[in-house]
Amino acid sequence: MIPSNVRGDVREFFLLEEAERRGAHLADGQRASIQAYQSAAKRRLVAASALTDPGDAPAAVLLYREAWGCLARAVLLADDASAAPSSLAPSALWDRVEQALAARNAVAPPELAAVRDVLVMPDPVGVDRLSPDDARALSDRLETAIRWLAQQVEARSKTQLRYARLLRQVGTAVVAVAILAEGLAILLAPKDIALDKPVQGTPAIYETSAEGVVDGVKNGRFGYHSQEADQAFLTIDLQKAYVLSKIAVFGRGECCFDQSIPLVVEVSADGTAFRKIEERTTSFSEAEPWVVKPTGTLARFVRVRVERRGVLVLSEIEVNGKLPK
Repeated sequence: MIPSNVRGDVREFFLLEEAERRGAHLADGQRASIQAYQSAAKRRLVAASALTDPGDAPAAVLLYREAWGCLARAVLLADDASAAPSSLAPSALWDRVEQALAARNAVAPPELAAVRDVLVMPDPVGVDRLSPDDARALSDRLETAIRWLAQQVEARSKTQLRYARLLRQVGTAVVAVAILAEGLAILLAPKDIALDKPVQGTPAIYETSAEGVVDGVKNGRFGYHSQEADQAFLTIDLQKAYVLSKIAVFGRGECCFDQSIPLVVEVSADGTAFRKIEERTTSFSEAEPWVVKPTGTLARFVRVRVERRGVLVLSEIEVNGKLPK
């Protein structure tokens, strides 16, 4: 059973009922002033987050301080339209906001109390005396605390909330449809009958093996790299005769896409007498595989073979087909 608090959070995410209730009492002018403070805080948060160089940490701290000041004033204005928070010194602003949050029974994260001293510090040069590591750690705590404070003010209008509600619902529906479509595509995709089947070929090097072409893994490099040999090959035993509909040969993933050209695909019923069904004379890769589509070909064995002396390098081979009726 889904916990009630989780159900409540999901409901609020989609319906924004609590958000609408919290901002319902705001007058238009009050709402506009709060949103101005919120916008100013957001701009400073974005700028502070972009200062990732260790030497920029003091500047980030100052921007976080300004963001906190904007949000703190927004909190006070949300509670009292007649408040004049712009004239408050940092320490007085802290005390007033602390009282406002306590009246709401809002539980602040520990990071907020941990950064009090720097938020009310009258001397802005004080942060420049911090070591780069201390300034960076302080920036991280400030960001956590300020983002929490930003959640304590709801100043969106009914129209804005309606738009946000619609956007979330439509967005979730689109994601759900995409996930469903992907799931159906996976379920309805033809089965790879070569997966994990017995395979043999020219001895492999570079810690690869013939089994690497039937393991279902495409790693951006290759699963099998043969030794140099005359007509290097690899044969998959499907263990039963199938009417083949598709053979996808995936080349290596990172380079040298014509390394095993010319290459042929051959099939056999007994593993001894093979018949060529297609030849490749142009490059292919893992991203753009060579796709062979046999027509009514009944076979148990599938072989790829280099038609010269060289190496055979492949990522994967996938085979689709059905048992004969």
